[in-house]
Amino acid sequence: MRAFALTALFAAGCTAHAAGTRTVERDDPLLDDASTDDRGAWQSAPWSRSEWIPYPGRGSVVIAHPLGRIPTGVQVYLSPDSDDRETENSRIAFIASGDIATLTGVDDEYVAIENNTRGDFFARVVVH
Repeated sequence: MRAFALTALFAAGCTAHAAGTRTVERDDPLLDDASTDDRGAWQSAPWSRSEWIPYPGRGSVVIAHPLGRIPTGVQVYLSPDSDDRETENSRIAFIASGDIATLTGVDDEYVAIENNTRGDFFARVVVH
């Protein structure tokens, strides 16, 4: 199933990028702070005091999620800061849309996002 899921995601529209594609599996240390709330929404990291996923310009990230179903919604937050544990909740972030966070695949195991800009960021993904 995993091979099919990844193939389907990449067939859905990923294009070749200089930065390549990174897959973040559920056991990746970048997801150590991931959690699911009491309403069933999963987040790759908390808003603050955590490390977010590196999201390079001209690159793609495929992130495993534990929902076991196709999410009804995907939100991508971006920040120039990877980790705010040293700065006491002072992370600057924004909701991403358009070329900076194009959803190229969503299924019951993975979400794929593509950065069609040259900006390097760090991502937090919420699926519900």
